[in-house]
Amino acid sequence: MVPKAARLRWLVYLRWLALSAVALGLAVSQVAQLDWVAPWPIAVALVGGLLYNLAFLWRVRRLEEPLPTQITADTWSWPAKESIDRELELQALADVGALTLLLAASGGLQNPISIFYGFHVVLGAMLGDRRGALLAASMASLGIAVLALAQRSGLLLSQALHSPPLWLTAGTALLSVICLAYFAVSVLRFVEREQGRAGRNYELLLSALDRLQVGLELVSADGRVLLANQRAATLRPSPTATGRWLPPSGLTSAVPKQPGDSARFAHTEGNETRIIELLMLSGGGGRGPEVRAYLYADRTESTVDEQRAIMLERLASLGRAMQEVAHELNTPLASIQTLAVDLSHSLAVHPISQTASGPDMAESVTLIVDEARRCQAISRELLSTARLGSTSPVRTNLGDVVRRATRLTYGKRRGLVRLHGDLELACVTDGDRLLQILVNVLQNASDASENPVDVTLARVEQGGRAQAAIEVRDHGPGLPPQVAARLFVPFVSTKPPGQGTGLGLYTCARLAQQLRGELSVENVRGSEAGVEGGVRVRLRLPLDSQDSGGEASSDSERAPLSQPAVSSCS
Repeated sequence: MVPKAARLRWLVYLRWLALSAVALGLAVSQVAQLDWVAPWPIAVALVGGLLYNLAFLWRVRRLEEPLPTQITADTWSWPAKESIDRELELQALADVGALTLLLAASGGLQNPISIFYGFHVVLGAMLGDRRGALLAASMASLGIAVLALAQRSGLLLSQALHSPPLWLTAGTALLSVICLAYFAVSVLRFVEREQGRAGRNYELLLSALDRLQVGLELVSADGRVLLANQRAATLRPSPTATGRWLPPSGLTSAVPKQPGDSARFAHTEGNETRIIELLMLSGGGGRGPEVRAYLYADRTESTVDEQRAIMLERLASLGRAMQEVAHELNTPLASIQTLAVDLSHSLAVHPISQTASGPDMAESVTLIVDEARRCQAISRELLSTARLGSTSPVRTNLGDVVRRATRLTYGKRRGLVRLHGDLELACVTDGDRLLQILVNVLQNASDASENPVDVTLARVEQGGRAQAAIEVRDHGPGLPPQVAARLFVPFVSTKPPGQGTGLGLYTCARLAQQLRGELSVENVRGSEAGVEGGVRVRLRLPLDSQDSGGEASSDSERAPLSQPAVSSCS
């Protein structure tokens, strides 16, 4: 229901009471044979008032009807605010006119009932606020002027009442007290109802803000804190002894001063840092004292999303650059592989095993051929958009892959790598991906320290399933806590700028997932192995019960992009 329409309905009921009182007064005047009362104008006014109030009730019901769904507020005029305001003005004019007619037919301004002009001003204020009060006061003044002029000119509809009887004066006074009490109770009831509604809205607002983790503070123009919910109290310092507002301690930029201005700051809760945005709003101004509102909104997730979007764009740019590099590398890699094969054939025809460098040279040539083939496979993988891998899982000896990764990473210094455990453990897996993981991990271990690196292969049980575990342990300074918590995030690195991209462990983790494995990195306690610090990297691959065989599949049988490469070990 529209609030002003509800007031109009209340006016309908109030007018029924007024018409009943006039009818009762007319009956009393006829019984008492009062010569200063003209009955016929009053009777006509009663009938007119009855018909008018019925028509008015019909109009109020039309005002209360909801808007039809097919008609918008722009095209439907009945419930518009302007229509209700015009209705209020019309009722003020009608009521003051009716009272003026009644007084003209019952003795003029000397009739004590003329005091009800004041009640019409109160009614105007209750129905139409300030505008209604001013309109009712203007109409009442006009009615008084008309009565005074008519009485002075002898144009009243009845005889002028020069000495009102005591019972009329007393009855009017009693009726005035009753009306004032009724109006006072109505106003108080309205105020209590509005206060209760405001209180419920206030509690609902604070509850909703606390649920949404949004802080709210209302600050007066002189800096006093008028209101603060629980969330706001946890984000900024306590007010001073005078109740003055203080900016949040983590705010490094200027405090927002204009409506709509905002600033962000970091706030630590427990062990977690959140990004909070402080937004300033303003209210009051010309209609009252200015009040500033400070809203505290958690922007951590949106900030992370923004950073993730930037990171994805960087990854996309890096991917495009890698495709271009892979395309350019294909030709020299093919040349290297051809020359290496020719060199190996030449060594077979003209052996130089009698020299001290013969075995190493033969091994190096074999390694060049293998690595050239692997580089070509990687470049084909980068250029492929329809397939994830360029090789199918084959039966692979994990010890051989570890030794190969050691030769690639350490070269002649491969004595710094100490191998432990079951070096004959075999997996049906993608050897190229596994080699890529181990080379990256060993390179990180080599960069961390000049101390020897321990590599252990073992068969373990986890969750009732057998797994193959490859553990690489260095003896360096370990990982800083802030880096350890974000190891597998792209572009996070402990190396100085220009020496690392921060994509190594991220790529290794993705490759481990494709092999159905799990990669973990942790700092080693100083008491272990009697060496301070160090990092342990553990790669676990599933040991399936079935043996998938040892033959490689052809290129036409490789898994599509939507299917990850798998591993099974025995």
